[in-house]
Order: sequence, then C-alpha cells, then structure tokens
Amino acid sequence: MHLPHAEEARVPKAKITEFLLDPEHEYAGPRAAFFIERGFRVSEWEALADALLEHAGHHPATETGRTQYGTKYQVVGPLQLPSGTYTTKDVLSAWIVPTGEETARLTSAYPLTP
Repeated sequence: MHLPHAEEARVPKAKITEFLLDPEHEYAGPRAAFFIERGFRVSEWEALADALLEHAGHHPATETGRTQYGTKYQVVGPLQLPSGTYTTKDVLSAWIVPTGEETARLTSAYPLTP
C-alpha cells in the first residue's frame, strides 16, 4: 500500500524550517543534524520537502492508527539527497490524513538506527 493520494501530499514549510532543519530545536536538533550533514539547507527547504514527497510516493506506507484527528501512516526507505544519491540509513516519514480530508500532511521524519 502507498500513502493515499501521495501525489497531492503536503509538506508544510514550517515543518522543514522550524523543525527538521533547526539544529537549535529542543526535540528535533539531532534530526536536523542528520539532514544538514547530508546537504539539506533551510535556505533551500524545498529540496527536503521534495525529497520527502518522493519518499512517500516511492516506498510502501503502513497505516499506524486512527485518532479523532485522522489516519496516521509511516513510510520507511532510503531518502534521496541533494547530491542525487540515497541515504544508507532508512528514513521514516510520518504522515496524517486529517479527518474529513483526503490529502496527507507530513508530521515528522527521522533516520532509523540499524
């Protein structure tokens, strides 16, 4: 199964610039270090957004639960880097399809440890 309507999925700018690429973020700092070390930059935040959209459309999705807010999914696999190569570690991207909507929205992403 793939993420429903993956071609229409959304990656909010703030999720990238204020979370995934913010090394000062209390919770996401280590994630930011991972992505920054691999060539992603806040000034070109769309590159990470595009990579995560490609990730969601290319790898299988697993439904992980339903809440009052919507249906949650996880996608696991290598992530394409700005250099065109792929991560050697799998990356997990988390998505939600809000209740009453059809389009998924990114909620998180991080590298998986072996």
